[in-house]
Amino acid sequence: MKFIRVIIILISIFLQGCSPIDINVENKITPPKHSELHVKGVWKIEEYKSLNSKVNEEKFKNYIDKVVIIDENIAAVDDEVFLNPKYKVKSVSANNFFEYRHNIDHKSIGIKGENVDIISVSDSNQIVCDFIKISDNQLALYKDQGLLLMNKISNNTDEYISKLNLNDTNNNLNNRFKEDKLLRSGVILGLRSDNLKESKSEYKTLWISSRNRKLQNTIELSQLFVPRRSGFWEVGVDRETKDGKLIQSLYAHPVIEFIKDGTLSKDENTLQESLQRNITFIGNDYMCTEIQENGQFQVLPIDNISMAKGVNISDLISGNANDTLTRSLNAFRAAQDKKKVNELEKQMRKDNFTVVRGNGHWVMKGRLNYISPSDNKKFEDFIIYGAPLSTLINYDELFVPWSEVKARVPEAVDVFTSPNKEIALIVTKNYIYVYSIINGHLSEQPIDKIKIQENESIIMAEWATGDYVEKWNEIIMNTKK
Repeated sequence: MKFIRVIIILISIFLQGCSPIDINVENKITPPKHSELHVKGVWKIEEYKSLNSKVNEEKFKNYIDKVVIIDENIAAVDDEVFLNPKYKVKSVSANNFFEYRHNIDHKSIGIKGENVDIISVSDSNQIVCDFIKISDNQLALYKDQGLLLMNKISNNTDEYISKLNLNDTNNNLNNRFKEDKLLRSGVILGLRSDNLKESKSEYKTLWISSRNRKLQNTIELSQLFVPRRSGFWEVGVDRETKDGKLIQSLYAHPVIEFIKDGTLSKDENTLQESLQRNITFIGNDYMCTEIQENGQFQVLPIDNISMAKGVNISDLISGNANDTLTRSLNAFRAAQDKKKVNELEKQMRKDNFTVVRGNGHWVMKGRLNYISPSDNKKFEDFIIYGAPLSTLINYDELFVPWSEVKARVPEAVDVFTSPNKEIALIVTKNYIYVYSIINGHLSEQPIDKIKIQENESIIMAEWATGDYVEKWNEIIMNTKK
């Protein structure tokens, strides 16, 4: 992601980036034309509202009177300036978003209508910030488990932009373009290993980085280390026996406390249950899970897994979800015998879906239960032929043909390619082979290979390129200590 840290002159912008927003999409996401950028302007933060009673509110006071600039050519937040940002507007249910996600009445912050607009700011196809539009003259910024409320102070962004040191900005931009000629890639892989004898799963993280097509660090961490727009989080599972029952605790927490203090609190955002739940996929904002006892899929928002309420597929798929499901189910039924079709549910539960890997891509999969399940078969899965929103799957590109992957490594079961087309990771049952990519083709020989267990499957792949490789590597090294 290409951004420039600049010195802000006469403007005090103290924010340290902004956190992502998980939403229930109700209308089609549309990129506004420049003439329709209704939030264009200069905004001053005047109030804060904590969404977590345990968060120290003193830090929010430092944000008061700070300024944010939103413009077609520049978005300035903190000491980060994003040139030529892209904007997308998402219409969401105000009640569902605020009360379900954050346990707050949306009317308490001035939102009167049933829906509210979320304005996403993206740079190089990566969402960097989300704003909540309260009114034409009021915005909210979700950060650090709190809402920063701001009022518009000017429509004239040019006046404030002129106070930025654009000469330094342009110099830094030019330097960064030169530096980008160095190929640097890093990927955080999340792996799940299944112990069938003990009916449980374990999780770990692999960090693999390269520089100019040469492998650098390979680091292993316990549990899942998840990069998000709000920072790194740890997601994992703890188990204990209480009163003769096995209790599983699925948790998700920011790791900043771990890095600073050497401890990671697991008191909040934890789902405790006697059910055995496996993580089947994890992205920036959501995790897909499967409950072993009943075979049900559930997609949970990482920010609020303790609610144990699955997200509906209509909230995470582009276009008309009902039409997509109808087409997908018809294609599935056409390939089955009539007896099986009659024994299955006619419609899929809207929250009974997940994300899986298939020939180098993430694909959505739905589940139909048998009306009268037998011991041998309780459900059937089918592919959902729809495009997931970027809030579920942010990156899913394959830059080498699957046929070439199989030609190089016949036993390949999966492949991942870096966004800068530097390396490819070819996965087999026992190894991850790292190949370089040259002119769109795999190198003749792998540059390295990494041992994995036969019962391990990849449930997460998050890529970094350019400067972000060094930043992620530093955080991971500090966490490893």
